[in-house]
Parts: sequence; structure tokens; C-alpha cells
Amino acid sequence: MAAEIKVLQIQADFGEGRWSAVVNNIKELSYDDIMSTGIFERGSLTPQAIAVYGTLAGLAVLQRDSLKQLIIDNAEFGKFLDYIPECSRLLRLFYNSAYSDALSGLDAILSLGVLDPVIAPHTATLRSQFVENVVVLYTQPFVSTSLSAMAKALSFGSTSQLEAMLARLIEKNLISGRIDAVSGYLLKYTLDPRDQTLETIERMYSSFSDQADVMLARIHYLEEETATHKPRYEGRR
Repeated sequence: MAAEIKVLQIQADFGEGRWSAVVNNIKELSYDDIMSTGIFERGSLTPQAIAVYGTLAGLAVLQRDSLKQLIIDNAEFGKFLDYIPECSRLLRLFYNSAYSDALSGLDAILSLGVLDPVIAPHTATLRSQFVENVVVLYTQPFVSTSLSAMAKALSFGSTSQLEAMLARLIEKNLISGRIDAVSGYLLKYTLDPRDQTLETIERMYSSFSDQADVMLARIHYLEEETATHKPRYEGRR
């Protein structure tokens, strides 16, 4: 019964766009326990649907390493992926940074998803989030990136479309850089190690200076207290 509730919760969470909740339940699935419930025989859900829900939710919210650990290398979920190899291939393409092919694979799955009442309302959101993740990952290894080369590699219709997305990602602080329209490059902001060392020293000096000021103020206060309350000794009569 618990296994059936869990798999139905995956469907419900996906329908509400709660991708992280889908992933959390996917990683706790037991294929044998679910199959023993007979839920698939009743026709309310299919193993293929579970594979698609987990794949799309993972691509929407997980970074590459987490995707491999929680989805790709998940032996129990892998048994659901066996029902729909296109999902397994899509996950591998994304993990191996074959972004153009991965996007084509995603579009193929989403084109079928429009027939599913659970997936259909989210196809545009899922694709947009996937493309944003891909753009961020594509730019990470480089200090500067050619906009035309990136647009071609990621199958953008035009460089202007890519520039518009980069502008949004920069505004969201997902990419640290600026677009140089003259050179046609995305220029990443990088920190000089010497600047980082200087910043660390300045923080240490500021902290030490604050502590020293507090200590001197305390000493000054104690000196005043001692002077004000100095005991007076009278001679014996």
C-alpha cells in the first residue's frame, strides 16, 4: 500500500510542478514493491510514465553530479528507464555535455508529453528550464565564449535569442559576466587570487581592529571606575 501511495504521489507532484518532490520520491522507489501492488495492471499509471516523470524532474532541478547519483545510477529507477530507452539516452547525453543532441531528445519526449494530461501543462516550462540549465553549464568552463558558436552548438534560432536568455541569466546571478556586443562574446567575471587574498587580509584587519577598540574601551571604563570608587583610608584617632 505504501509503495502504491508513493508512486501516485510522484504523479501528483509532477502534475503540480513540484519537481524536487518528484526526485525525492524517485530515489526511494522499490521496483518490486510497486509491481506487486498491481497498480500498472489497473491502467491508472504506467512504468513509462514513471520513467518520464523522473527524467524530466531530474533534468529540471538537479546539477550534473546529483543527476548521476540520484537518477542515472539509481538501480531501482533504472528498471523503469528500461521501459523507455529514450529517457535513459537523454540523461546520458545531458550528463556527457552533448547538449544539442540532448535538446533534440528532450523535444522528442515533450512532443509525446503533450498527449499526457499530467505532462502537457508543463512542457514549455520544462523546456525553458532545461535550456537555461544547459546555457549555464555550457559557459562554466570558459572565461569568454563566442555567442555565435554557442548559439550554433545549442541550436538557438539566432544569436539575439541567446543574448536575451544570457541577459536573463545574468540578471538572476546564474551567470557572472557581461555581453560584449562589439566582439560578440560573453565575458565572464573572474577574481584575481591576489584580490581574494587582499580581501581576506582586510576582513581580518577589520575584525582585529574592532576587537582592539572594544578592549581599549573596556580598559578605559575600568580605569574610570577604579578612580571614581577609590577607597579612602582615615588615620586612627
